[in-house]
Amino acid sequence: MNEKARRETIDHALARLHEIAREHAKSAPWQAKIKAAHEARNDPDWEKRTRLTVEALKAVRDAGALDRVEAQILIAGSIVALAEHRATGEPVPQMQALLRRMREIEADSGLSENDFWSEESAVPDEWLKLSRDYEEIWDGILAATFNQFGEANLGVSYLANTGRGDDPYGPARRRRTGE
Repeated sequence: MNEKARRETIDHALARLHEIAREHAKSAPWQAKIKAAHEARNDPDWEKRTRLTVEALKAVRDAGALDRVEAQILIAGSIVALAEHRATGEPVPQMQALLRRMREIEADSGLSENDFWSEESAVPDEWLKLSRDYEEIWDGILAATFNQFGEANLGVSYLANTGRGDDPYGPARRRRTGE
């Protein structure tokens, strides 16, 4: 997910919060949280922006003003956007080294950017190992971010479903990693 996609994820959650705010009394106790999240939408501090958005989502969820499933989707999306910012906004050196080597192997195999091997058997073993190592670091960052927001169970569920049919990036990841 690039910077634009991460911003759109948070903006989507904020738009939904705005709808909920309009549908309910201005005196609802969580209105202040929605206002704070909305005011931080352009803040360059991703940590603050995400924290305020997730706090508002949790408040409206806990008050019953937002369906639990929809809340989980919006909360998970916001947390994943922050985790990806942490992994790419300030790149993790070990991840960057793995990614560089993976790109070298892809280039050596004649692949151009965004190309995949046509057959799983053609994926080099070294690339598969590097990819697993990369995903392990990513999973650690993601789990820590879910834990930070008190959403460890949601994080476990998200990680359990990564790479399966309900993950929009799953088919591409499976082609690249041989999962």
